[in-house]
Amino acid sequence: MIEYERLHPPSDEVVSHRHSIAFWIAVGVAEALLFLAVLPLLLFYLIYYQDGFDWNLHNRYTTMLNVHPLTMVVGFIIIYSQGVLVYRVLPFPKLIVKVTHGLIHGGVAVCIIIGLIAVIKFHNTYSLSSLYSLHSWIGLATVIGFGLQFAVGLTTFNSLVPAQYRTLVLPFHRFSGIAIFGLAVVACLTGLQKNVVYDMANDNSKHLCKEWNGSVCLTKWKYSEKSPEGTVVNCLGLAICLAVAVVVFVATRADWKQTKPTDAAGKVGEMISPVGRN
Repeated sequence: MIEYERLHPPSDEVVSHRHSIAFWIAVGVAEALLFLAVLPLLLFYLIYYQDGFDWNLHNRYTTMLNVHPLTMVVGFIIIYSQGVLVYRVLPFPKLIVKVTHGLIHGGVAVCIIIGLIAVIKFHNTYSLSSLYSLHSWIGLATVIGFGLQFAVGLTTFNSLVPAQYRTLVLPFHRFSGIAIFGLAVVACLTGLQKNVVYDMANDNSKHLCKEWNGSVCLTKWKYSEKSPEGTVVNCLGLAICLAVAVVVFVATRADWKQTKPTDAAGKVGEMISPVGRN
């Protein structure tokens, strides 16, 4: 027992955050907001107020366009969050965590591709203008930023690249990861806002009417009247902001970094970065 304590001396520096109730509460709150607030509200909004999903473009409102907000929010908010949190939560060796991080972001990439195909096909089908709104500009910047970040991650953080170069790039990789996350939030919020305002002005569906007579909308909701659709979108946007805020808090709090166990000499191991110990 004495020999064990000599080889593994106690140290406050190596106490894992897994013993912190606050850490797990924060992670639980983040996941609850993502899967019990953001995802249900998103599905309810797209299915009830936007008539679901239709790859065949039957009409202007029940189209594959709805796949765009679905895949972008799921990819850039829900799945991306898991990629950020994985370095704080998984108790596995660095290589396993790194591969998991890459696979998760591969899932984000798949969502982005599907979402882009949906919106491009929709705009082309109805000969609509593209890339004119603030949402489209921020969204495009976010997609390009993610693509560059993903490419740098794949080509830089592997054993073929010298350690000193990886060390040089790592701070920028961490920062850009969080920055892209923030841009994604802004893109999602502006896209949802644009969608609901457009609906208020152009859609005569039953769920947007205050007074419905058989098949005719007599009186429409106005956005300024705190319409039900607008309220749902506002709640969804607020849930996205809160979820991402908690995820970033967990990822950037220094004393919640994972630490390697002490080695045989009792030295403290390296810390694992919140957005990637690459």
